Amino acid sequence: AQSPAVTSQEISHETSPDLLKQTRQILQLAEYIGVDYSEAVTEGSISNPDEFAEMQQFASIITEKTNLLANDVPNSLTADALQLQQSIADKSSLDVIQGLSQKIRNQLLSQSPALVLPTQLLAKENVKQLFIENCSTCHGDLGQGDGPLAKSLSPEPTNFTDQERALNRSLLGLYDAISDGLDGSAMRAFSELNDQQRWSLAFYVGSLAFEPTAITTKHIENDANIELQQWVNSNPTQLIQQNVEIDKAQLALLRSQPELLFQHADSPISVARTNLQAAVKAYQANELAQAQTLAVSAYLDGFELIENNLDAHDSSLRKSIESQLLNFRNILKTAGQDNQVNQQLTSILAQLDQADTLLTGQS
Repeated sequence: AQSPAVTSQEISHETSPDLLKQTRQILQLAEYIGVDYSEAVTEGSISNPDEFAEMQQFASIITEKTNLLANDVPNSLTADALQLQQSIADKSSLDVIQGLSQKIRNQLLSQSPALVLPTQLLAKENVKQLFIENCSTCHGDLGQGDGPLAKSLSPEPTNFTDQERALNRSLLGLYDAISDGLDGSAMRAFSELNDQQRWSLAFYVGSLAFEPTAITTKHIENDANIELQQWVNSNPTQLIQQNVEIDKAQLALLRSQPELLFQHADSPISVARTNLQAAVKAYQANELAQAQTLAVSAYLDGFELIENNLDAHDSSLRKSIESQLLNFRNILKTAGQDNQVNQQLTSILAQLDQADTLLTGQS
């Protein structure tokens, strides 16, 4: 995925993590208003007082946060937040509210750094089990918002099979809700789950309202022209508007089978190999800090992702690779050990080939 163009007010995760957290919460609240406003107001009248009060509260929080971040966000954002708040008070139409909430999201997304997205999702059966263990008590086994605790909660849990709602919900919004929870609701933060698990859950619940048509995967590969970053940031309705080369059938297939979006991604072992080889090149150029960073990435973004699977097949091989990676990182700390570095690289790559053959040769 490509990073958005840099602007003078670009939100930087490295320089201001708190700013990034605040803007992500504004994104989440704005999307929530766009999705749930239809439950609060019908044809200019309040149809659900509790939902309407929630809409007002969320809009107020957005206004407060944009005022606090006035020096770090687009100048028009504060005015748009106030307009959204006033439009809700005026019980404006759904189109008006969704237009304003999306305008707020677009301004923030255009100045936010690219997300760190997973290279692969967990296997579908594993994600489904993860959902049942962590989410079904409220959302139900099938994600229909009918879990054992659902009726006792206010607001009631989301029905992920509701397509009208799903068409206006982005995967980023789902991921943020899983990661940070949602204030004023029973939705808590699942911070005990790792990043890959949370992204996998976001893609999973985002798939439940969609069913693939007769369209083929080949058709998707040849015709769909969309970056993963855009796919995650935008909801399905916006994707249709933004990308004339993706139609509703393609969208339904990619939402219902998100693994298709990752089928061309490098395998974890390939990522490990690439980073290890790049680490040696950096080492040879006497860039020791960069070499160390790449060696760490070879483990965290590569080998670690298949570590448990490999352990189930060959525990001794897993332990050997892990030990060699540790030794490799230690060697890279000291300059002038080129022969030892090259020997260690050759040994690790040979064992990674063994692991690749073992894992790809079995279901």
